[in-house]
Amino acid sequence: MRVLHQMTPYEPEEHSIVFQDTYPVPYLHNHREMQIIWVKRGTGNAVIGNHVQPFKPGEIYLVGSNQPHLFEASDGNQESINMLCLYIDHRRAFSGISSYLPELSVVSNFLKEADAGLQVPAAYVKLASQAMTHSHTKLGLDRFMAFLQLVRLFIEIKAKVDWKPLSAVLNVESPTVSDRLNTVYRYSLEHYMDQIALEDVARLACMTPNAFCSYFKKYTRKTYFSFLNDLRIRKACEKLLSGNYPTIASVAYDCGFINTITFNRVFRRALGMTPSEYIQKYAVKGKIIEVFSEHDFY
Repeated sequence: MRVLHQMTPYEPEEHSIVFQDTYPVPYLHNHREMQIIWVKRGTGNAVIGNHVQPFKPGEIYLVGSNQPHLFEASDGNQESINMLCLYIDHRRAFSGISSYLPELSVVSNFLKEADAGLQVPAAYVKLASQAMTHSHTKLGLDRFMAFLQLVRLFIEIKAKVDWKPLSAVLNVESPTVSDRLNTVYRYSLEHYMDQIALEDVARLACMTPNAFCSYFKKYTRKTYFSFLNDLRIRKACEKLLSGNYPTIASVAYDCGFINTITFNRVFRRALGMTPSEYIQKYAVKGKIIEVFSEHDFY
């Protein structure tokens, strides 16, 4: 299965902005439009560029132009997920316009920065979902003006919080590159709890181990095992917050770590605290904190 490049249908009266209230396609794909996704129902794993994390209802994501992405249902049934999605080809919509309307340059610049992918902070999801709903009910110029209000909200959020990108900006428009990354991503999601050898994933990509290492880092800006460890730590956070485990060591082994020493080291490096400290700080609140810092993407 390859990452498919999709075309978003535009109605004549909508021009720049399209909405779809639907469930996600079950494969890694990209399109030239930026996509703003409000998860209304369903849970699973999201792949956005080189970033992997669980998703749940009440979350909003910005997926960049041509950024590979996949929202896969935890129960295997994509129709159990419902999303309100906004699509805009911001490069077409704002191409050259800031030269004549410099007031819009801040909008154009934010949308270009958001091509790395963003998740709206939980404290602002209610405001953002209301703005998306308002835009969805409009057409033509009214829809475009409502969209500008939504972007204005995002710009205000960025000024108030340390809003880090989810991924590097990846250039994977080639179907061959997309196909290989999709195969590796899917294998990792299905086998993160196993002992994955470099030779195994290189074989999936039809490459030698050395060639695969260079290839994966070129297109994701991460080493494969850095990507895999990020995925495993995310899964460990889910398990730790669920409380459904006999010991912390069992969480380490269930998430693919060969021993607790490695698990504790990787966990501390990712979150700045031990698993025990994480449980004490966040288990009661029941939330997963942001694992990655900005330097992880470059």
